[in-house]
Amino acid sequence: MNARSSARCTRLLPLLAAFVVASGLEAQVNPEAAQPPAPGPARAAPGTVDGVYQHDLAPRAQATRANEPISVDGRLDEEVWSRATPITDFLQLIPLESQPGTQRTEVRIAYDDDAIYVGAMFYDTGEITPRLSRRDVGRGDFDYFAVRIDSFHDHETSYQFFVNPSGSFRDAVSSGGGGDTSWDPVWSRGTRVTDEGWSAEMRIPFSQLRFSRETEQVWGIQVE
Repeated sequence: MNARSSARCTRLLPLLAAFVVASGLEAQVNPEAAQPPAPGPARAAPGTVDGVYQHDLAPRAQATRANEPISVDGRLDEEVWSRATPITDFLQLIPLESQPGTQRTEVRIAYDDDAIYVGAMFYDTGEITPRLSRRDVGRGDFDYFAVRIDSFHDHETSYQFFVNPSGSFRDAVSSGGGGDTSWDPVWSRGTRVTDEGWSAEMRIPFSQLRFSRETEQVWGIQVE
């Protein structure tokens, strides 16, 4: 998300339900979630009826198993990223809430036996604004990418991971609102600025997350 410009003040509305099976994150997919929406008037958040969230109506995202190691360098050049279905259905937060984003954003999810990976490409015709900072600095006048994982899909607890184009990062855990930045998980991230925009990769070990022991699981994920 670009915090300084209306060109990409976007988010994925508001919760993606990712299905986790015994072998890892092998998601049930809704093909419509990978298609950009047509311009139109402001719409209700997907997955809601009269403002109330409904699991069965939520968009779906697919996680793809990686068959080779992923180098977390922001390049997105591993084979798995070409196979993974991109999430592209992003809507603006500001200035035109719920309107389609004006710059293309692609987010993909992958996994192996040890971790979940998130790869994102942010196409941007404007200037990319990086900012070097210490860990856990909040949002500011710079581009950033945020992933929130609700591994119990209970809408109570979320694990939050942020990175900006310079590689500065923030992490927090939230239970019922806000975010506790004293939680310092071990995870990796890489970013790269190009002529087309900027890209990011995250590696989040399963060991840093808590989730149930169910054979088939439903996770929530929010991307900004």
